[in-house]
Amino acid sequence: LVISLLFVAAYFLFIDDLLAFLALEPSVAYIARYYLMTMIGVVFYEVISRRFFHSPTIWAMDVLTMLFGVYIIWSGAPSVLAKAQVCMDAISGRWRPRTRACVDAVTFTLSLSFCFLLAWETTKYAIESWQVREISNSILAHPLYHWRTVLAVGTWLLFLQLISEIIKNAWLAATG
Repeated sequence: LVISLLFVAAYFLFIDDLLAFLALEPSVAYIARYYLMTMIGVVFYEVISRRFFHSPTIWAMDVLTMLFGVYIIWSGAPSVLAKAQVCMDAISGRWRPRTRACVDAVTFTLSLSFCFLLAWETTKYAIESWQVREISNSILAHPLYHWRTVLAVGTWLLFLQLISEIIKNAWLAATG
């Protein structure tokens, strides 16, 4: 049993290499970057049309809300991969790598449970949204099901990245 668990752990240690080979994580960060640029463009257009042409748009707030949600969710996995999340370096900077790996494995496990619940619920929400062909209750009445699906995919990508980090930290904690 222990040997088989070590083989499984060794397999998952190379998941980042596999993701890098498939260029999945850099692509996710690249997509999130374009969402940010699109949000800037929408805000710019709204401000110009509102202030200079006295013609505010009816769609800018809805589009910005959806783009911001997708940007935040899709930035999760690349930020975990790049270790860009908030951490207490003032405290953990003094720890040995093995101790830090133990603490990171525990905290990532707690994050994983929350992320699993979030991914599960967003997936259920996306499925329900597709089933009823959900539309927004704004004046535009645009479809929402594709946005719900994108949010679910982003949370599952974060979930997979957290699994990879837990395994890497557990491996470092076990082997030093």
